[in-house]
Amino acid sequence: TPGTIGTGSVFDVIINEVLSHSDGVLLDKVELVNTSTSPIDLEGWHLSDDHDDYFKFTFTTSTILNAGEYLVLDETQLGFALDGQLGDDIWLMQGVPNDSDRLLRFADHHDLDATETNVSLGRVPNADPFSQGASLFPVTSQSFGTANSSFVVGDVIISEVQYDPAPVPPAEVGNIDDDE
Repeated sequence: TPGTIGTGSVFDVIINEVLSHSDGVLLDKVELVNTSTSPIDLEGWHLSDDHDDYFKFTFTTSTILNAGEYLVLDETQLGFALDGQLGDDIWLMQGVPNDSDRLLRFADHHDLDATETNVSLGRVPNADPFSQGASLFPVTSQSFGTANSSFVVGDVIISEVQYDPAPVPPAEVGNIDDDE
């Protein structure tokens, strides 16, 4: 739209939780959530873990995601598994309506660090559209299809930082007599 005011960032459907290192009993999963106030049809949208192939999974039929609704897809539905042992990334793209070979926009993307087995990564706070592109954090429990649990607090935390310390006085140097 050259010469016109842009629409700005759109935060309507986002990736909210991911399980990328499952143990074989559980399956890798991706949870989407509609953060808008209107239903959104995902037909023509794409999910992928490969920046060289954004079309690994395509919603080929009308899939309505109502306002505030979650949608969970596992690796059997997606046709690909994530690599949470080494780290991976996940892309959500909106396709051009009625043209499955073209992308309209990148809706969301996350680089996923390596994770422990069966520990999911989620947005904290849950479904926060303003954390677009921000990291997903390990959460205390899987909550696919519902609001995310709180993030895991690590064994070592930084509890205080002195960001503007007072000047340190110069070290006192003994009186030196030039005549000696």
